[in-house]
Amino acid sequence: MISCLRACSGSPADALAAWLAADPAAGNRLVDFLPRGELRWFASGRMALFQGLAAQGIGAGDDVLVPPYVAAGVVDPIRALGARARFVASGPGLVADVAALNAACGSRTRAVVVVHHLGQAQPVEELARWCRARGVMLIEDCAQALFSRHPDGTPYGSHGHMALFSLTKQLPVTDGAVLVARESIPPAPAEGVSSTAAEAARLMGVHLAAVDAACREQTGGEDAWRAVASTYRRAYDVLSRDFAASLPTAATADVIARLDASAFADRRRSVVRRVAAGIVNPALSAFGDWQLPLSVPMALGALVPAGKRSDWVARAERAGVQLSTLVDLWDYTEGVDCPNDIDHRDRHVLIPVGENLDGADIDLLVRTINRL
Repeated sequence: MISCLRACSGSPADALAAWLAADPAAGNRLVDFLPRGELRWFASGRMALFQGLAAQGIGAGDDVLVPPYVAAGVVDPIRALGARARFVASGPGLVADVAALNAACGSRTRAVVVVHHLGQAQPVEELARWCRARGVMLIEDCAQALFSRHPDGTPYGSHGHMALFSLTKQLPVTDGAVLVARESIPPAPAEGVSSTAAEAARLMGVHLAAVDAACREQTGGEDAWRAVASTYRRAYDVLSRDFAASLPTAATADVIARLDASAFADRRRSVVRRVAAGIVNPALSAFGDWQLPLSVPMALGALVPAGKRSDWVARAERAGVQLSTLVDLWDYTEGVDCPNDIDHRDRHVLIPVGENLDGADIDLLVRTINRL
Protein backbone atom coordinates (compact mmCIF):
# COMPACT_ATOMS: atom_id res chain seq x y z
CA MET A 1 0.00 0.00 0.00
CA ILE A 2 1.32 3.43 -0.96
CA SER A 3 0.63 5.87 1.90
CA CYS A 4 1.76 9.30 3.01
CA LEU A 5 1.94 8.08 6.62
CA ARG A 6 5.49 7.72 7.91
CA ALA A 7 6.57 4.10 8.38
CA CYS A 8 9.56 2.54 10.09
CA SER A 9 9.99 -1.04 11.29
CA GLY A 10 13.52 -0.49 12.67
CA SER A 11 15.50 2.53 13.76
CA PRO A 12 15.18 6.00 12.19
CA ALA A 13 18.84 5.76 11.15
CA ASP A 14 18.10 2.57 9.21
CA ALA A 15 15.06 4.11 7.51
CA LEU A 16 17.04 7.22 6.53
CA ALA A 17 20.34 5.52 5.77
CA ALA A 18 20.45 6.90 2.22
CA TRP A 19 20.37 10.47 3.54
CA LEU A 20 22.52 10.30 6.68
CA ALA A 21 26.10 11.57 6.55
CA ALA A 22 28.76 9.67 8.47
CA ASP A 23 30.22 12.95 9.70
CA PRO A 24 27.83 15.16 11.72
CA ALA A 25 29.93 18.17 10.65
CA ALA A 26 29.03 17.65 6.97
CA GLY A 27 27.18 20.44 5.18
CA ASN A 28 23.53 20.63 4.14
CA ARG A 29 22.33 20.09 7.67
CA LEU A 30 18.72 20.35 8.75
CA VAL A 31 19.44 23.60 10.59
CA ASP A 32 20.47 25.16 7.27
CA PHE A 33 16.83 24.90 6.18
CA LEU A 34 15.51 26.75 9.22
CA PRO A 35 14.98 30.53 9.48
CA ARG A 36 17.24 32.80 11.46
CA GLY A 37 16.64 33.07 15.19
CA GLU A 38 17.27 31.22 18.41
CA LEU A 39 16.60 27.50 18.06
CA ARG A 40 15.04 25.42 20.80
CA TRP A 41 14.64 21.70 20.20
CA PHE A 42 11.73 19.93 21.87
CA ALA A 43 10.16 16.50 21.84
CA SER A 44 6.94 17.69 20.19
CA GLY A 45 5.43 20.65 18.37
CA ARG A 46 2.72 21.23 20.96
CA MET A 47 5.39 21.32 23.67
CA ALA A 48 7.34 23.87 21.62
CA LEU A 49 4.27 26.06 21.13
CA PHE A 50 3.37 25.93 24.81
CA GLN A 51 6.89 26.93 25.85
CA GLY A 52 7.03 29.71 23.25
CA LEU A 53 3.69 31.21 24.29
CA ALA A 54 4.58 30.92 27.97
CA ALA A 55 7.82 32.83 27.35
CA GLN A 56 5.71 35.62 25.86
CA GLY A 57 3.56 35.74 29.00
CA ILE A 58 0.41 34.63 27.20
CA GLY A 59 -2.19 33.26 29.58
CA ALA A 60 -5.58 33.86 31.17
CA GLY A 61 -7.53 36.67 29.54
CA ASP A 62 -5.55 36.58 26.29
CA ASP A 63 -6.81 35.66 22.84
CA VAL A 64 -4.84 33.81 20.18
CA LEU A 65 -6.42 33.92 16.71
CA VAL A 66 -6.29 30.58 14.89
CA PRO A 67 -8.04 29.07 11.87
CA PRO A 68 -10.89 26.66 12.70
CA TYR A 69 -9.43 23.92 10.52
CA VAL A 70 -6.35 23.34 12.64
CA ALA A 71 -4.68 20.60 14.65
CA ALA A 72 -5.45 19.98 18.30
CA GLY A 73 -1.70 20.29 18.82
CA VAL A 74 -2.15 24.04 18.24
CA VAL A 75 -5.31 24.54 20.25
CA ASP A 76 -4.45 22.42 23.32
CA PRO A 77 -1.31 24.39 24.36
CA ILE A 78 -3.18 27.69 24.05
CA ARG A 79 -5.96 26.43 26.30
CA ALA A 80 -3.51 24.81 28.71
CA LEU A 81 -2.08 28.28 29.39
CA GLY A 82 -5.55 29.61 30.19
CA ALA A 83 -5.77 31.67 27.00
CA ARG A 84 -8.60 31.49 24.49
CA ALA A 85 -8.19 30.07 21.00
CA ARG A 86 -10.43 32.33 18.96
CA PHE A 87 -11.30 30.78 15.62
CA VAL A 88 -11.16 33.00 12.53
CA ALA A 89 -12.43 31.80 9.15
CA SER A 90 -9.92 31.29 6.37
CA GLY A 91 -10.19 32.67 2.86
CA PRO A 92 -10.30 30.56 -0.31
CA GLY A 93 -7.65 27.86 -0.37
CA LEU A 94 -7.22 28.21 3.43
CA VAL A 95 -5.24 31.41 2.90
CA ALA A 96 -5.39 33.67 5.96
CA ASP A 97 -8.12 36.29 5.55
CA VAL A 98 -6.88 39.69 6.75
CA ALA A 99 -10.39 41.16 6.71
CA ALA A 100 -11.60 38.38 9.02
CA LEU A 101 -8.58 38.92 11.29
CA ASN A 102 -9.42 42.63 11.43
CA ALA A 103 -12.94 41.84 12.57
CA ALA A 104 -11.74 39.39 15.24
CA CYS A 105 -8.82 41.39 16.62
CA GLY A 106 -9.56 43.09 19.94
CA SER A 107 -7.89 44.43 23.04
CA ARG A 108 -7.22 40.89 24.31
CA THR A 109 -5.59 39.64 21.09
CA ARG A 110 -1.95 38.72 21.70
CA ALA A 111 -1.06 36.49 18.78
CA VAL A 112 -2.11 35.13 15.39
CA VAL A 113 -1.28 31.60 14.24
CA VAL A 114 -0.94 31.11 10.49
CA VAL A 115 -0.67 27.54 9.21
CA HIS A 116 1.35 26.57 6.15
CA HIS A 117 -0.91 23.65 5.23
CA LEU A 118 1.08 21.02 3.30
CA GLY A 119 3.80 23.52 2.51
CA GLN A 120 1.35 26.18 1.36
CA ALA A 121 2.78 29.70 1.13
CA GLN A 122 0.72 32.10 3.23
CA PRO A 123 0.84 35.91 2.67
CA VAL A 124 3.32 36.24 5.52
CA GLU A 125 4.74 39.63 4.57
CA GLU A 126 1.27 41.19 4.66
CA LEU A 127 0.43 39.36 7.88
CA ALA A 128 3.70 40.48 9.50
CA ARG A 129 2.89 44.13 8.69
CA TRP A 130 -0.65 43.68 10.01
CA CYS A 131 0.64 42.20 13.28
CA ARG A 132 3.31 44.87 13.79
CA ALA A 133 0.73 47.63 13.32
CA ARG A 134 -1.36 46.15 16.14
CA GLY A 135 1.37 44.97 18.49
CA VAL A 136 0.36 41.35 17.94
CA MET A 137 2.67 38.34 17.59
CA LEU A 138 2.75 36.37 14.35
CA ILE A 139 3.32 32.65 14.85
CA GLU A 140 4.09 30.59 11.75
CA ASP A 141 3.03 26.95 12.05
CA CYS A 142 5.41 25.22 9.64
CA ALA A 143 4.79 21.71 10.97
CA GLN A 144 3.88 20.54 7.46
CA ALA A 145 6.47 22.71 5.70
CA LEU A 146 9.83 21.45 6.95
CA PHE A 147 12.47 22.04 4.21
CA SER A 148 10.20 24.47 2.31
CA ARG A 149 11.45 27.84 1.11
CA HIS A 150 9.83 30.79 -0.59
CA PRO A 151 10.78 31.41 -4.24
CA ASP A 152 13.47 33.89 -3.14
CA GLY A 153 15.12 31.16 -1.05
CA THR A 154 13.91 32.47 2.32
CA PRO A 155 12.92 29.59 4.63
CA TYR A 156 9.33 29.35 5.73
CA GLY A 157 8.99 30.74 9.23
CA SER A 158 11.19 33.77 8.53
CA HIS A 159 8.50 36.43 8.99
CA GLY A 160 6.89 35.57 12.33
CA HIS A 161 7.94 36.29 15.89
CA MET A 162 8.06 32.52 16.26
CA ALA A 163 8.03 29.56 13.90
CA LEU A 164 7.34 25.91 14.68
CA PHE A 165 8.56 22.89 12.73
CA SER A 166 7.74 19.22 13.28
CA LEU A 167 10.12 16.43 12.30
CA THR A 168 7.58 13.61 12.49
CA LYS A 169 5.47 14.89 9.57
CA GLN A 170 8.21 14.24 6.99
CA LEU A 171 10.80 12.05 8.70
CA PRO A 172 10.34 8.51 10.09
CA VAL A 173 11.32 9.56 13.62
CA THR A 174 9.43 9.05 16.84
CA ASP A 175 9.59 12.63 18.07
CA GLY A 176 11.19 15.99 17.51
CA ALA A 177 10.23 19.62 16.88
CA VAL A 178 12.02 22.94 16.79
CA LEU A 179 10.94 26.41 17.84
CA VAL A 180 12.63 29.34 16.15
CA ALA A 181 12.13 32.50 18.22
CA ARG A 182 13.31 36.06 17.78
CA GLU A 183 12.31 37.61 21.10
CA SER A 184 11.40 36.41 24.60
CA ILE A 185 13.30 33.20 23.97
CA PRO A 186 12.13 30.28 26.12
CA PRO A 187 14.83 28.53 28.14
CA ALA A 188 16.39 25.45 26.61
CA PRO A 189 15.07 22.16 28.00
CA ALA A 190 17.19 20.47 30.63
CA GLU A 191 19.46 17.70 29.39
CA GLY A 192 17.74 14.37 29.01
CA VAL A 193 14.31 13.20 27.97
CA SER A 194 11.30 13.47 30.26
CA SER A 195 9.35 10.35 31.18
CA THR A 196 6.32 11.65 29.29
CA ALA A 197 8.34 12.36 26.13
CA ALA A 198 10.10 9.00 26.36
CA GLU A 199 6.80 7.12 26.70
CA ALA A 200 5.26 9.05 23.81
CA ALA A 201 8.30 8.31 21.64
CA ARG A 202 8.09 4.62 22.49
CA LEU A 203 4.43 4.55 21.50
CA MET A 204 5.14 6.49 18.32
CA GLY A 205 7.70 3.82 17.45
CA VAL A 206 4.94 1.24 17.83
CA HIS A 207 2.79 3.38 15.54
CA LEU A 208 5.49 3.66 12.85
CA ALA A 209 5.91 -0.12 12.92
CA ALA A 210 2.13 -0.54 12.62
CA VAL A 211 2.12 1.72 9.55
CA ASP A 212 4.93 -0.34 8.03
CA ALA A 213 2.99 -3.56 8.62
CA ALA A 214 -0.23 -2.10 7.17
CA CYS A 215 1.52 -0.79 4.08
CA ARG A 216 2.89 -4.26 3.34
CA GLU A 217 -0.68 -5.45 2.78
CA GLN A 218 -1.55 -4.58 -0.80
CA THR A 219 -5.29 -4.16 -0.25
CA GLY A 220 -7.79 -4.53 2.57
CA GLY A 221 -6.15 -5.06 5.94
CA GLU A 222 -8.82 -3.26 7.97
CA ASP A 223 -7.44 -4.64 11.21
CA ALA A 224 -3.94 -3.41 10.34
CA TRP A 225 -5.17 0.12 9.66
CA ARG A 226 -7.23 0.12 12.84
CA ALA A 227 -3.98 -0.68 14.67
CA VAL A 228 -2.36 2.30 12.93
CA ALA A 229 -5.09 4.62 14.18
CA SER A 230 -5.16 3.26 17.72
CA THR A 231 -1.38 3.34 18.19
CA TYR A 232 -1.26 6.95 17.03
CA ARG A 233 -4.07 7.91 19.40
CA ARG A 234 -2.24 6.35 22.35
CA ALA A 235 0.93 8.29 21.57
CA TYR A 236 -1.08 11.49 21.07
CA ASP A 237 -2.84 11.05 24.40
CA VAL A 238 0.46 10.67 26.24
CA LEU A 239 1.89 13.78 24.58
CA SER A 240 -1.16 15.73 25.73
CA ARG A 241 -0.66 14.92 29.41
CA ASP A 242 1.61 17.87 29.98
CA PHE A 243 3.75 20.31 28.03
CA ALA A 244 6.82 20.42 30.26
CA ALA A 245 9.96 21.01 28.22
CA SER A 246 11.92 17.98 27.08
CA LEU A 247 14.59 17.32 24.48
CA PRO A 248 14.00 14.79 21.69
CA THR A 249 15.27 11.25 22.08
CA ALA A 250 18.86 10.35 21.21
CA ALA A 251 17.79 8.57 18.01
CA THR A 252 16.09 11.72 16.76
CA ALA A 253 19.02 13.90 17.81
CA ASP A 254 21.28 11.68 15.70
CA VAL A 255 19.06 12.26 12.65
CA ILE A 256 19.06 16.01 13.30
CA ALA A 257 22.86 16.01 13.40
CA ARG A 258 23.53 13.79 10.38
CA LEU A 259 20.66 14.26 7.91
CA ASP A 260 21.77 15.45 4.47
CA ALA A 261 18.77 17.75 4.34
CA SER A 262 19.55 19.09 0.88
CA ALA A 263 19.63 15.64 -0.71
CA PHE A 264 16.51 14.59 1.18
CA ALA A 265 14.58 17.71 0.14
CA ASP A 266 15.73 17.35 -3.47
CA ARG A 267 14.48 13.77 -3.56
CA ARG A 268 11.07 14.71 -2.20
CA ARG A 269 10.80 17.62 -4.64
CA SER A 270 11.60 15.30 -7.55
CA VAL A 271 8.81 12.94 -6.46
CA VAL A 272 6.41 15.88 -6.09
CA ARG A 273 7.20 17.14 -9.58
CA ARG A 274 6.72 13.74 -11.18
CA VAL A 275 3.47 12.97 -9.37
CA ALA A 276 2.03 16.46 -9.97
CA ALA A 277 2.96 16.37 -13.65
CA GLY A 278 1.30 13.00 -14.11
CA ILE A 279 -2.05 13.79 -12.49
CA VAL A 280 -4.51 14.95 -15.16
CA ASN A 281 -7.83 13.95 -13.58
CA PRO A 282 -10.09 16.96 -14.36
CA ALA A 283 -12.32 16.21 -11.36
CA LEU A 284 -9.43 16.84 -8.96
CA SER A 285 -8.61 20.38 -7.78
CA ALA A 286 -5.05 20.96 -6.59
CA PHE A 287 -4.67 22.51 -3.15
CA GLY A 288 -1.61 24.36 -1.95
CA ASP A 289 1.51 25.26 -3.86
CA TRP A 290 2.55 22.23 -5.87
CA GLN A 291 4.17 24.48 -8.46
CA LEU A 292 6.50 26.46 -6.19
CA PRO A 293 10.05 25.33 -7.02
CA LEU A 294 11.32 25.26 -3.43
CA SER A 295 8.22 23.86 -1.71
CA VAL A 296 8.64 20.45 -0.05
CA PRO A 297 5.10 19.45 0.95
CA MET A 298 4.32 16.74 3.45
CA ALA A 299 1.86 15.45 0.85
CA LEU A 300 0.06 16.82 -2.18
CA GLY A 301 -3.30 18.22 -1.17
CA ALA A 302 -6.29 17.98 -3.49
CA LEU A 303 -10.04 18.51 -3.35
CA VAL A 304 -12.33 15.81 -4.75
CA PRO A 305 -15.91 16.41 -5.95
CA ALA A 306 -18.37 17.09 -3.15
CA GLY A 307 -19.82 13.92 -1.67
CA LYS A 308 -17.35 11.67 -3.48
CA ARG A 309 -14.47 11.40 -1.04
CA SER A 310 -15.46 8.12 0.61
CA ASP A 311 -15.92 6.50 -2.79
CA TRP A 312 -12.60 7.85 -4.10
CA VAL A 313 -10.72 6.73 -0.99
CA ALA A 314 -12.23 3.22 -1.15
CA ARG A 315 -11.52 2.79 -4.88
CA ALA A 316 -7.94 4.02 -4.50
CA GLU A 317 -7.34 1.67 -1.59
CA ARG A 318 -8.50 -1.31 -3.65
CA ALA A 319 -5.80 -0.36 -6.16
CA GLY A 320 -3.13 -0.14 -3.44
CA VAL A 321 -3.09 3.62 -2.81
CA GLN A 322 -4.14 5.27 0.42
CA LEU A 323 -5.58 8.78 0.08
CA SER A 324 -5.38 10.05 3.66
CA THR A 325 -7.38 12.86 5.27
CA LEU A 326 -6.78 15.23 8.16
CA VAL A 327 -10.09 15.36 10.01
CA ASP A 328 -9.73 13.58 13.34
CA LEU A 329 -8.12 15.95 15.88
CA TRP A 330 -8.32 18.77 13.34
CA ASP A 331 -11.86 20.08 13.23
CA TYR A 332 -12.92 23.18 15.22
CA THR A 333 -15.43 24.45 12.69
CA GLU A 334 -18.58 23.87 14.75
CA GLY A 335 -20.34 27.15 15.41
CA VAL A 336 -17.93 29.11 13.20
CA ASP A 337 -19.02 30.77 9.94
CA CYS A 338 -16.17 29.37 7.87
CA PRO A 339 -17.35 27.93 4.52
CA ASN A 340 -13.85 27.62 3.06
CA ASP A 341 -12.56 25.66 6.06
CA ILE A 342 -15.60 23.37 6.03
CA ASP A 343 -15.33 22.77 2.28
CA HIS A 344 -11.69 21.79 2.68
CA ARG A 345 -12.47 19.56 5.67
CA ASP A 346 -15.14 17.69 3.70
CA ARG A 347 -13.38 17.35 0.31
CA HIS A 348 -9.62 17.14 0.79
CA VAL A 349 -7.37 14.14 0.31
CA LEU A 350 -3.62 13.76 0.78
CA ILE A 351 -1.65 12.25 -2.11
CA PRO A 352 1.60 10.49 -1.07
CA VAL A 353 4.91 11.94 -2.27
CA GLY A 354 7.35 10.14 0.01
CA GLU A 355 11.06 10.10 -0.77
CA ASN A 356 11.05 6.29 -0.93
CA LEU A 357 8.57 6.06 -3.81
CA ASP A 358 10.23 4.55 -6.87
CA GLY A 359 9.20 4.80 -10.51
CA ALA A 360 6.79 1.88 -10.33
CA ASP A 361 5.13 3.33 -7.20
CA ILE A 362 4.72 6.72 -8.84
CA ASP A 363 3.27 5.19 -12.00
CA LEU A 364 0.74 3.20 -9.95
CA LEU A 365 -0.15 6.25 -7.89
CA VAL A 366 -0.71 8.50 -10.91
CA ARG A 367 -2.58 5.86 -12.87
CA THR A 368 -4.89 5.16 -9.93
CA ILE A 369 -5.75 8.82 -9.33
CA ASN A 370 -6.36 9.50 -13.02
CA ARG A 371 -8.85 6.64 -13.16
CA LEU A 372 -10.96 7.86 -10.24
